[in-house]
Amino acid sequence: MAIDEGFAPSGVNERSYYEGNCPESFGQDFRDIRNSLSHADICRINGGNRITLTEFHYKYHKFVYMLYENAIAYWSIEKLEKVELGDVSSFYQSIFKIE
Repeated sequence: MAIDEGFAPSGVNERSYYEGNCPESFGQDFRDIRNSLSHADICRINGGNRITLTEFHYKYHKFVYMLYENAIAYWSIEKLEKVELGDVSSFYQSIFKIE
C-alpha cells in the first residue's frame, strides 16, 4: 500500500484509518448515490430517505478511495499495453494508435 511504502499523497490518512471491513450497506448506498447524481431529474437529487452525498462521504470515503487506488493499480494504461484482452485490447490500441 502507498502509505506503507512512503509514497502516498500528503492528504492520505494513516494506515489505521483504512483498516477494518467495509459495511454491508456500502453497495446499496453507493448505488443510491450514483443514481441520485447521475440523472438530470432534480427530484432524484433530493434522495428522499436515501443517504445524502455528505453522509456518504463521511461514512465511506476510505472505501471509495481504496476502490479508486485499486482501479489505477490494476487498470492503468501501462498495464493495459501488456495484457491481451481481445476486443478490449483492439479498441484500446485503435484509440491510442498503438501498433
